Amino acid sequence: MNTLFQIVALATAAVWPGPASHVDQFPGASAVTPECVLAEAWVEANLDALPTTLEAYRDYSIPYRNAIYSALGVEARVSLWREHLRAVADEVTSPKQRRFLQTAPLEFYLGGIASESEVAAFEEEAVAILGKELTRSAFYSLGGPAPVQDGNNQLIDCSCRVGHDIADCSGGSRCYSHIWIFDLCRNVNNCGFLDLFECTGVCIYNPLDPIRNPGDPN
Repeated sequence: MNTLFQIVALATAAVWPGPASHVDQFPGASAVTPECVLAEAWVEANLDALPTTLEAYRDYSIPYRNAIYSALGVEARVSLWREHLRAVADEVTSPKQRRFLQTAPLEFYLGGIASESEVAAFEEEAVAILGKELTRSAFYSLGGPAPVQDGNNQLIDCSCRVGHDIADCSGGSRCYSHIWIFDLCRNVNNCGFLDLFECTGVCIYNPLDPIRNPGDPN
């Protein structure tokens, strides 16, 4: 139980600064203010200057990316994903895989036109053509791994789906349910295939003891 409380304390204190923003810019913020809260405040203050290119988007931590992405329109989201898929396609050698990545009908899926069953069918097609690992890189990780700041590998953000074998955490962290820890994040909508689904878990990196949530089937 002591280890559990240590993990909670570590997670609460783990705050990454966003580019040109940190706790001192927002009245009432403190060193234990969840980063997702800071990210939302930063996005609200910078709505006219949000990053819309993949190169700029990559500079931000996961909570900032989530807040930024939520504030972008469909056209900007499609543009980011198109850039991302082109970058992934440049790394593959299979013509079939490259063609699939380059021709993905993003407007259909990101524009709210596709049904959940159609999204699921496209995801199955992606796994069949690309395999799980490449599908994860292509369709589950917009911008790729986030930069680690100040040597801190601690993650605390609502960016995973508990029990999903592809939409899991990165950087050695694991996905724990909100009930097990506590729901820090207000924005819980950018998870899963093409960030189309609700997040159901919190990513926690624990270097000491890989405790698993009893409710986590993984």
